[in-house]
Amino acid sequence: MLITGVRGSEAQHTTTAQYYRDLIRQTGELEDNVQQLQSEQQQAEQQAEQQLDEVMQEVKSEKLEAAKTEAKAAFVAKVSSLFGSGKMKALERRNEDLQDRILELEEEARQREHQQAKQIQEIKNAYEQQNGKLSEFVDFVKRYFPYVEKLMPTIKFLRDTLNFGDAVIRKLCTFQGCFH
Repeated sequence: MLITGVRGSEAQHTTTAQYYRDLIRQTGELEDNVQQLQSEQQQAEQQAEQQLDEVMQEVKSEKLEAAKTEAKAAFVAKVSSLFGSGKMKALERRNEDLQDRILELEEEARQREHQQAKQIQEIKNAYEQQNGKLSEFVDFVKRYFPYVEKLMPTIKFLRDTLNFGDAVIRKLCTFQGCFH
């Protein structure tokens, strides 16, 4: 660690203005990170919902197929009882196979739903952690440098309304060139 004011040290003193510029830049970066995390969370939630919808459609389709098979099996059972056909056992076996497949698909859907819920929770945790860091940083800036918060509307006005560049805004915020 280099310390200013010590003979032979190569450390350079950071001006207050430079320190505040760095704080403002870091605040912007943290805000960008929070926005990116929010966007990623929304995308993950949309993907999870879409996957869940697809699985539910598969399950509904399989259930419908099973219901049709049951109806056919019942019809064949009545007809075969009249004619003594051996097709009944084959249809019963097919019905049982379809019922097993429905159970498998329902279990898959539950597992996917659980995985998606876990992913969403992980994204939420990461977002909350990042947001907490940002809140701590903002509180620090507000506590020790209250005038930075008061400069923000002015900076926004200079940038958005008057279309001033960053270099000009930095000079104005540090009062450089104003009294020379």
